[in-house]
Amino acid sequence: MVEDFLREVLVMRQLSHPNVMKLLGVTVHEKKPCIILPLMMTDLRTYLKQHKLVSFLNLVLMQQYTFLFQLCHKILLQTLAENELQSFALGAVHGMEYLSLQSVVHRDLAARNCM
Repeated sequence: MVEDFLREVLVMRQLSHPNVMKLLGVTVHEKKPCIILPLMMTDLRTYLKQHKLVSFLNLVLMQQYTFLFQLCHKILLQTLAENELQSFALGAVHGMEYLSLQSVVHRDLAARNCM
C-alpha cells in the first residue's frame, strides 16, 4: 500500500499544468504518509451547490439532461453566466487532456475534485 502511494507521488511530482493540482510535498502524520496540496477555498461541487446548481450537475453526471436541461436553462443563465459554466467544463477538459497525454488515469473525476 505504501509502495502504491509512493508510486503515485512520483507521478504527481512530475505533473505541471494550470488545470491539474500541483503536488507541494509529502509528509508523515501519525505514521501515515500524506500528500501536501495547495489550499483551495472551495471545490466545484460546493460552488455549484451554493449557486443552487447541484441538481443540474447531478442531471448532467447521470446523462439525463436533454429535456430537463431545456427547462433549467433560463434559471442557469440567471444564476451563473453561460461562459462561466463553459470555463469550468473547459478547465476540466484541459486538465484531463493533459493527464491523458502524460498516460495518467485520474480514476475519480468528479465535481468535488475540481477546484
